[in-house]
Amino acid sequence: MWQWSSDGRSLYVGQPGTVPLKIDRLDLATGKREPWREIAPADASALFAWGDYFAMTPDGRSYAYSSFNAPADLYLVTGLR
Repeated sequence: MWQWSSDGRSLYVGQPGTVPLKIDRLDLATGKREPWREIAPADASALFAWGDYFAMTPDGRSYAYSSFNAPADLYLVTGLR
């Protein structure tokens, strides 16, 4: 995934599906890549898919991402031998 910066001189790039989603800023003139932000859901329990879709405003102040939590059933088993 990638997104242009507001000045058009760099790209925000990240690897979808990683937790946390690590986003770097890539300077197109120099090729320098530096960490920009790490984003993670507030609750990663039962996280099934995450960060496949990511969008941000050109100024980088706001962003949105996708996540999907799989339903989980928990069972308590007692008395097994």
